Amino acid sequence: MGLGGKNSKKSSKLSNVGGVFLYLLLALCFVPLGFAVFEMLDGMYQSLNAVNQGGYVIGLSFVMVSFIIFFFSIFSIAAVLFYSKDIGYLLPLPFKPREITLAKFLYILIGEYLIEALIVIPTYAVWVVNNGVTPLFIINAILVFLLTPVFPILVASIIIMPIMRFSSLSKHKDAFTVISSLMAIVVGLGINVFMNRTGSMLHGNKMAMAQQILQTKNGMLSSISGLFINARLGAEALTGNTANQVINVLLLLLIVALAVMLFVVLSDALYLKGAMSISDSASKKTKISNEEFDKSTNMNGQISTLVKREMKILMRTPVYLLNCVGTIIIMPICFVPMLFVNKGGINFSSVGASMQNNNVKQSIALLVVYGAITLFAGISPTASTAISREGSIFFVSKYIPVDYMKQIWAKLIPSIAINFLGTLIMAVGVTILLHISVDICLIALLIGLLISSFTAFLGILVDLIRPKLVWNGEEQAVKQNLNSFIGFIISCVLLGICAIPVVMFCLDSMWLTAGAIIGILVVLNLIGYFIVSTYGVSRFKAIE
Repeated sequence: MGLGGKNSKKSSKLSNVGGVFLYLLLALCFVPLGFAVFEMLDGMYQSLNAVNQGGYVIGLSFVMVSFIIFFFSIFSIAAVLFYSKDIGYLLPLPFKPREITLAKFLYILIGEYLIEALIVIPTYAVWVVNNGVTPLFIINAILVFLLTPVFPILVASIIIMPIMRFSSLSKHKDAFTVISSLMAIVVGLGINVFMNRTGSMLHGNKMAMAQQILQTKNGMLSSISGLFINARLGAEALTGNTANQVINVLLLLLIVALAVMLFVVLSDALYLKGAMSISDSASKKTKISNEEFDKSTNMNGQISTLVKREMKILMRTPVYLLNCVGTIIIMPICFVPMLFVNKGGINFSSVGASMQNNNVKQSIALLVVYGAITLFAGISPTASTAISREGSIFFVSKYIPVDYMKQIWAKLIPSIAINFLGTLIMAVGVTILLHISVDICLIALLIGLLISSFTAFLGILVDLIRPKLVWNGEEQAVKQNLNSFIGFIISCVLLGICAIPVVMFCLDSMWLTAGAIIGILVVLNLIGYFIVSTYGVSRFKAIE
């Protein structure tokens, strides 16, 4: 993770080897996820193939990939094409606008191929296992894989560039990011509600639907239309007869080529003026009274002052707000109401009542809480990017007269508080839903606090070992930082291993299970604090 330095060839080689090993390890971590996606898609394929509609699985996968890439691209296009720090250096150089935009487009595209691979490669595997493979399928599969992300990114670019050129919103980077992100969340929730309602409607009309789709092989592919026509063409290029496969691949190439041409035309016409008119932020002068000035300059404790500064940065920077705070707060807020609305025939009150006098069920419930909080807290990048978010101004931390451990605590406290807030929302919602006792809820909150603090210790250690201080935009410090993923994997593995003795020996008593979990977490927190206060401080001091 942090092997080697710049002063030694041997250490530099060791660092390169460590980097290669890290990427191999990350690839290995995704293998189980790939198998899980394969099993899910294979089950869907078997059900649809029974009514002669197996090809719909491929079409559905392409639609899913296109939607995901489109929404990610809405933020990436604005950040990379317009708000990146290198724009100020590129614009005076003798580059045509299309050369800048196409280079940045390719940069975004390479990253989206990784997202596509997680869904499309298992989909291909399902089709090959069930239908075999031909040379034409291999060629078309490669072409469709390469072209599928291109179209949604181009659509997002064609939408964003006129907004940046003609809208005053482009001058307000923070407002643009927040508004577009909220729109994406609303659209995502809307799609989820629509899919649930569609599923209910189809559930009530099974016979009519079956009669309709049995008339044509893969007839359901005709329902894939709308904004992402590339999804339908790509699916038909892989599932139709030979003539249709060739025709649909050519049509897909033609549509992508036309989209690229439109992108180039818009780049030459709009990009230069749009990029030049953008300022990082907009502000207005405000006159304050002497009393207001005195109040704003009151002296506070060192840690409290730094914690306030850290919280202001998290709340006022949209990328940090959405990724560090929003991830933890929005997931429980979205998850709990879905349980109330979409119960699936489950009587949660009876589930809660059955737990009241059953020690084994209560112990299992605590372990489920333990796992859920581990997942939520591990996903949060707040601690694992705390140093990286400082970027080029990290040197200020070296000059202010504040002890290094106090500065580390100032970064740990917001992470612990944010993670615990998500735990609190989830615990209160589940308590109301299941009508569980208050003592179990309080135990869950204590477990959540201990897990939040341990994952914070672990995350900041990862960021101290390999900080990412050189970046052109805030999204690179958080969204494109491997530290958050590394911290997530390590925390899940460690906390998972520590839960094994609890599962083996403590399930007979809820209080014994709670005591074992809390005891293990206390020990882990003490170890984490010791490492951070010794090795972590030395790493903080060594960062340049």
